[in-house]
Amino acid sequence: PHEALGQQPPASQYHPSARSYPRRVTAPEYGVGVTVRQVRTNGQIKWKGDRIYLSEALRGEPVGLVPPDDRSWTIWFGPLSIGLLDDHNRSVSHTPTKVFPMSLVAQRGLFPTLGALYFFIPMTGRLPDEVGGRT
Repeated sequence: PHEALGQQPPASQYHPSARSYPRRVTAPEYGVGVTVRQVRTNGQIKWKGDRIYLSEALRGEPVGLVPPDDRSWTIWFGPLSIGLLDDHNRSVSHTPTKVFPMSLVAQRGLFPTLGALYFFIPMTGRLPDEVGGRT
């Protein structure tokens, strides 16, 4: 028994989720003009003959790269921008804003692997309402 539950056992309060979840969420798809790279088991992608480290949490997943200018590439995982690849010095800068697993983006099933990983999106000072799940 648990005092906060009126001396009821926690199992008596359990209700299965009404949402059904797929056995396997499909990998993100990228449109025409997006360069796709598969993240290796060590968290790296192969880029123009070099190995660039992104994250081991994305191992086995496809990431998309889009050039916003002639020097850099925006790195995407599904609908989220997770970093910027500097093409000249082959370095990656990650953006620090987090999308939490219970956000609307995560709940829409856009990620094949959530686990304990927090996905990064561009810094805005706060999570946008449509991403953070606030109304």
